[in-house]
Amino acid sequence: MDIAKSPLELTIEKNRKNLIVDMKVLSAAGYICYIVQDSDYGYIITPSDCILDVYQAPYNFGWMISNGSGNPELLDAVAVVTIDVVKQMERANLGYAYRSGATLYTSSSQWPKKYWQKDKLQLVTQEGIVEKEVV
Repeated sequence: MDIAKSPLELTIEKNRKNLIVDMKVLSAAGYICYIVQDSDYGYIITPSDCILDVYQAPYNFGWMISNGSGNPELLDAVAVVTIDVVKQMERANLGYAYRSGATLYTSSSQWPKKYWQKDKLQLVTQEGIVEKEVV
């Protein structure tokens, strides 16, 4: 017997599909994108090796993009995660990280090793989700 999905589960599923569509475009442009399994939360590694979090804004009012620092300067949600938006967020987040004295990874390759749910990360390429172990 199938159990009907809750409104929250349906919303997460819809958001996840939309984020994957945006991430496919970013992947084709050289970005490395991950989405957390069964969620609408993701990560973008930019060509210049900056790691950005992507998550649904409160009340589903778009996407928030940050460097995980809770940057108060970037509270505006965006409707679509585009290359231009990611470039803008990367610059703003790096500026905030430097001003706040945050310790940055020396390389994005350090990040998955420290991520607490690395077994749930799914790589998103221009073809879609790739079943590949994240090292």
